[in-house]
Amino acid sequence: MSHQNYFAMAAARREAERKQKLSNLSLPAYSILEYIGIEETNGRVMNVTDIVHDAEIGTPPTVYKYLNELEEVGWICFRANPDDHRQKLVSLTARAKSAFSRIASAVL
Repeated sequence: MSHQNYFAMAAARREAERKQKLSNLSLPAYSILEYIGIEETNGRVMNVTDIVHDAEIGTPPTVYKYLNELEEVGWICFRANPDDHRQKLVSLTARAKSAFSRIASAVL
């Protein structure tokens, strides 16, 4: 694959992200959202602490800020961990899963 193909795919991805309103997110918020999606695809159920420590995005307050932002705009949801009610589990919303499916269809 040539470098032109790579950049053509990147342009197609950006256009698809723009159509799904993902381009409105900051880069750190988008990185966290993408990280959650990758981990969910691998079958991992994550709590907020996992994301703070594993995503390597920033300090805990910064990650919490972006997680709250993603929840407010409907890309992720929190739910209580049935095994430990002190923890919040994090997952993509149906809206996020649908948006990423549309992006994949546009690019692949």
